[in-house]
Amino acid sequence: MKICIVGWYGTETIGDRAILAGIIQLLAESFPDFEVELGSLIPFFSERMLHEDADLWAKLAGRTVKLHMFDSTSMTGLRRAVGESDLVLVGGGPLMDLRSMHVLSYAFAYARKRGKRTGVFGCGAGPLKTAEYRKVTADILSNADFAVFRDRASLDFVEEQGLCAAGTFKSAICPAAFCAMHFREEYPPVRGAERICVNLRRMPDGYLDGAPERIDEATERLVLSLAQRFPEKEVVLTPNHYFAMGNDDRVLLNGIRFRSDAGNLTVRNKPLSLEGTMRFFADSCFCVGMRFHSFLLMSIVNGRCILLNYTGENEGKTAGFIRDYDTAGFFDSRHMIQLCESASLDGISFFESSSELFGLDAGLLETARSVYRNELTGLWQ
Repeated sequence: MKICIVGWYGTETIGDRAILAGIIQLLAESFPDFEVELGSLIPFFSERMLHEDADLWAKLAGRTVKLHMFDSTSMTGLRRAVGESDLVLVGGGPLMDLRSMHVLSYAFAYARKRGKRTGVFGCGAGPLKTAEYRKVTADILSNADFAVFRDRASLDFVEEQGLCAAGTFKSAICPAAFCAMHFREEYPPVRGAERICVNLRRMPDGYLDGAPERIDEATERLVLSLAQRFPEKEVVLTPNHYFAMGNDDRVLLNGIRFRSDAGNLTVRNKPLSLEGTMRFFADSCFCVGMRFHSFLLMSIVNGRCILLNYTGENEGKTAGFIRDYDTAGFFDSRHMIQLCESASLDGISFFESSSELFGLDAGLLETARSVYRNELTGLWQ
């Protein structure tokens, strides 16, 4: 079985790497033998992922994973990879207003022409503010044999926007969750380091009525308050993204550090692998996450996580995950700061009780796993 995966690789964050690792785990559970052709928009950057994550993929799959990379911006390379594959997947990430969506659309159209199976695998949907990208998304979905979205909110969105017929596709969970749960089982959280791990992101345009600097200022105030509140602990600003394309987190994090005189505030500048990042999260006494996949990985591999929510209480992928999988209501006002409303630590609980942990319901996770596996194996039944 040869599987071609296209998506946002080439500008991948640690979260994108976790998505790919989760996809590989699901493929290994569904097919006795497979190899992957991975499309990258900027191949030289993805080479690091292939080198660093191969051992983790082998652990997740239970065997060495055959994975080759190609330049997905090359028409010749894309046609070759699709033509030689049995299945073409859009592997995680959002369907949104980005020029590279045309690459995904072309891959599916060409796959359909060549009689290949196609699937949208663990993607989100939106924002889609322009007619151009709503059409591109509709084209991708019209050429998909199946689609499993990462949350119910994304599925509802594409249905309500008329981008697919109601009841055609399914939702489950972001594939990164499977990677994180496997890591937690193999490496239970220690939480022994006198360290608070914090992830922030620079706000892109389009939030808070075009004033993203408001959230940037709010997150900086929160970090300084955290360093003052816990002077005996190291507060480590930890990137999720290490590449200029997509906004290298270290630019923002080092700016905060250099403007501060807090002696316990540092930046993790040396890039970590996916496995190294999860281990760093798991060893910290607690974590604070802003980027969605930092929050997701922190919540699962450590359990003690405070969410900095910048998308609003009822919108975005963070709200979608909480709505679908925070069944115990862990991420209430004690463990979540709504950055649109507040930049204060007042009322936040700092995990004084050992039982104060987020837990992902094992039954819900297995249901989500079954959704993916059934869609994969059902293609050839």
